[in-house]
Order: sequence, then C-alpha cells, then structure tokens
Amino acid sequence: MKELKIKVIMFALAMFFSVASVMAQTSTVKHTVQRGETLATIAQKYGTTEEKIKELNPEAAQFIYVGMELNIPERNVQNKVETSLNSNNAADSLSAQDEDSSDIQEDTSYMKWVPAYRIGYGFLPKTKGVKGTNCALEIMLGANYNITKSYYVGARIGYNSSNYHAYIYGASAETECHFVSLPIETGYELSIISDKFSIIPYGGFSFNYCVKAKSKYGKTSNNLDVDGEMGIDARLGARLKISGFTIGAAYIIPVNDKQKDFFGKKAYFQISIGI
Repeated sequence: MKELKIKVIMFALAMFFSVASVMAQTSTVKHTVQRGETLATIAQKYGTTEEKIKELNPEAAQFIYVGMELNIPERNVQNKVETSLNSNNAADSLSAQDEDSSDIQEDTSYMKWVPAYRIGYGFLPKTKGVKGTNCALEIMLGANYNITKSYYVGARIGYNSSNYHAYIYGASAETECHFVSLPIETGYELSIISDKFSIIPYGGFSFNYCVKAKSKYGKTSNNLDVDGEMGIDARLGARLKISGFTIGAAYIIPVNDKQKDFFGKKAYFQISIGI
C-alpha cells in the first residue's frame, strides 16, 4: 500500500512538472513589428525560431509589416526566471537581465541604411503685377544613414526644375530650367506614437546643376546659355510621418546668385510626399 502511494505521488509530480514545462513553452508575449525588422531578427531577439513564430502567427508565413502584432514564444523568459530564482540575489539578477535585453533591443530595432524618395512642389515667387503660375518640381531618390534610431543623415540625387509661366501684353511668356539636383540633409525623428506617427524636423543644402534652359515668348522659342551653371539652396522644414510615409513642408532659401537667377531672389515654400 505504501509503495502504491509513493507511485501515485511520483506520477502526480511528473504530471505537474510536465504541464508546467508545456505552459512555459507555450506562454507568449506581444511584439509590434518595427521598421527594418524581419522574422529572423525578431526570432533572434527573443531566442526562438522563425518556425515557432509562424506556428503562433500563420499570417506571418507570407509577410510581415510595420505595426503588425505577433505572438512570440516566451520560453527563454521562463528559463531566465528559473535561473534567477536559483540564485541568492534574484531581484538584482532579473534587473540586470532586463537592462541587457533593453540594450540588445536598442541595437537591433532599426536599420542603418534606409532608402528614401521625395516628390516636391515649390511655389516660386511671382513678379509683382504679372499674372501667371511659377513653380518648382523635383523628384529625388537616395538613402538615409541612421546614426541612432532617431538621428540620421541623408543624400539624394534627382531631377529639379523651375518653371515660369506669365502673360505679358496678352502674350504667353515661359521660362523653364532643368537641373540635376544633389540634396544632402540631416534630421531627427520625434516619435509621437511608437513608429506609427512621428515628426521629423530637418535641414540641409541642395546643389542644382543646370543641364537645359529655354525661354518662349508667344511663338518664339530660344535656348538659354546657362548650361553647366550651378545654384545652391538651403532648406529648413519638417515632415509628418505616418506608418512609414511622410508629408513635408519646407522653406527653400537661395544661397548664391545663380540660385536666385533660376528660382527667384526670395525664399519659397515647398510641399512634398515620400518616405
């Protein structure tokens, strides 16, 4: 009879530890996908595998996106707790591990190089008393280098233009200049709601190399001899970032005389969209 009781107790203990182990392995934590993360980096961060994450999140088998919430196995967290309870100073050990985890997350939660593009429309100053539409159009491609998660420097290359359309004495007068543009900038991302909503103040310079210019008055058209001349501008602005996309506004300030010839003597306002 005594041996039977011992066997029953041993069986109960075995069942208890088996259930506890399963619970430790299947307990999960929530993780919101950040910019630049992949299943591989998320699995490495939590000490698990991509396959286990996919088991808990079948929709992640195809792709993941910024803001997506994933259930992550918490097995390693359970192991850390058990290890800490076996030490003489459990509270200090857990605190140190939490700090280490925070450091690791900070180091791996963002990409160093991020592609960037921008489409901008500038409102060029008008000549007093002259009716017409003056604008600057630009399309830029490039990349940002993240020095920290929030602070970046970036460079782009693309197309820029100044377009003057006016009516003088009843006739249409047009002047168009086309440029290869090389903007550089630096900025700081102020996160409002995680990585879903933030404000990015920035500043920089742009080098506008003229490749073609022409003027037209009525039916007469002429090419302007300004090819190869360079205008330089400075710009200060801010972008509103919503789930990876940005809407921006900036003041473009002429730096040299050629910039004033191409885009006007006064600073002008620009709006833009991009990433």
